[in-house]
Amino acid sequence: MVELSFDPHKIGSFIDVPLDLPPFDIIVITHNRLDLTARCINALYEQSTAKFHLIIVDDSTDATVAHINYLQTQHDNITLIHSDTPYKEGNACFNVGLKAMKHDFAALLTNSTTVCFCWEVQALKLMRHMTDIGVIGGKVLTPFGQIESAGLFIHRGIPNDIGVGQPGHILTNIYECPLVPWCCVFV
Repeated sequence: MVELSFDPHKIGSFIDVPLDLPPFDIIVITHNRLDLTARCINALYEQSTAKFHLIIVDDSTDATVAHINYLQTQHDNITLIHSDTPYKEGNACFNVGLKAMKHDFAALLTNSTTVCFCWEVQALKLMRHMTDIGVIGGKVLTPFGQIESAGLFIHRGIPNDIGVGQPGHILTNIYECPLVPWCCVFV
């Protein structure tokens, strides 16, 4: 019996992955939870196809800073911005990261995000060719593969997630929606 193994990096020739994707910045917000941060960063290096500059905005009190310092010895594209004073809100963290951008486009992520293969391709293609787009949100799945958010809409003054609880394989098309989940945003 022959056992077949699956390597997602070898399927690149079967997927429409442009060779000329623009480089971009990835801003990851971290606050403790080194386990989540390590998983997030590992996935970025394993699953991203475009060149990127990784900006970590951190106010952790655990071993996160030491881990990022170690990663900086392994990769030459990491900028760590650490604050001993906790940030009061996520937007403040993202603004700090945006100031450190080196490229025209950026993905804003929280450290609980784990990306999949080619996660950035469609967003970068859209951002490059449709210059009237300012923000693109990603579809966010739970660890069980269900949709947590595929965009948001306002109903009676309350934000509601699109597709929440639905299987992750649906809502794969590109569509305009009023709001996007801030844990995975391209700008």
